[in-house]
Amino acid sequence: MIYDSIPHNLVGNSWKSEPSRGAKLLDEKFPGWYRSVDPETVDIRRLTDCPLGQMAMSMMGDFDEAWTLRSEIFPQVTDDLNWCTHGFHDPENHKRCNKEWRELIIERRNRDLE
Repeated sequence: MIYDSIPHNLVGNSWKSEPSRGAKLLDEKFPGWYRSVDPETVDIRRLTDCPLGQMAMSMMGDFDEAWTLRSEIFPQVTDDLNWCTHGFHDPENHKRCNKEWRELIIERRNRDLE
């Protein structure tokens, strides 16, 4: 399922999606998270294809359980604005965000090789 709309409470508000903020949060909570995310299939319009969704599916194997954990593990991104500003959902800028997520994942994987 593609989520191609901005949550209604964000329409008309000034905000910017920052995947680097989301990656930093994942680094803090799950070091090595990027190993379980396929940079080629990252798509923040799909809950199962966003970095958090892919990571959770890899760890738990059940998306419903993983989605429930979202609010437990990441309480600061449970409201729509924080979820979007952390780069996990931004349908209007999904191409830019997907590209940034891919770059962040590849950058971290390359560091592992050094």
